[in-house]
Amino acid sequence: MLIALHKNARTTPAVRAEIAASDEPASVLAQRFGITEQTVYKWKKRSVFADRSHTAHHLQTVLTPAQETVVVHLRRTLLLPLDDLLAVTREFICPHVSRSGLDRCLRRHGAGNLNALKPQQPALAYKAFKSYEPAMHPQRAAPVHNRPHSPPGNLRLLDAKALSLATRLSSDVQRKPTCHGIPNGIPID
Repeated sequence: MLIALHKNARTTPAVRAEIAASDEPASVLAQRFGITEQTVYKWKKRSVFADRSHTAHHLQTVLTPAQETVVVHLRRTLLLPLDDLLAVTREFICPHVSRSGLDRCLRRHGAGNLNALKPQQPALAYKAFKSYEPAMHPQRAAPVHNRPHSPPGNLRLLDAKALSLATRLSSDVQRKPTCHGIPNGIPID
């Protein structure tokens, strides 16, 4: 049996059972085990010698069961975050409710995790790239009728965008000088 004792524990379940079964006076048992007489009396009264939980057995709540039902219904239908739900609850249901008390209430009723309440959307399946008819790259000069987005029967060789880009680039190349101040296209002797 695995026993989890805190570092200052002076008794184990076996020692506690021995204390409860003993007929010796409390002062003798207290001296033998290095505990107080009050601890001896406590273990003599108990029938279970394991440590009890230290959490409160009955948590105090400000909300009545009917108010808790309304708050949980609001959370599930409106999908409000905790802080927004707290503001609504304080305004319309109970002005004395605390944030932690409201959170405990929602967890108790299974509405604590907002992401779990939201409808699940199916995961998008990864698709392959869209297949096009064989054509040149859209930024290169290509017949427009080979591009998948152009209307059929349009037989222009270049659209206006590609044509303006090509003319701008060709005019820039002709006027651009090299680093020595000599224009492009003239051989240096």
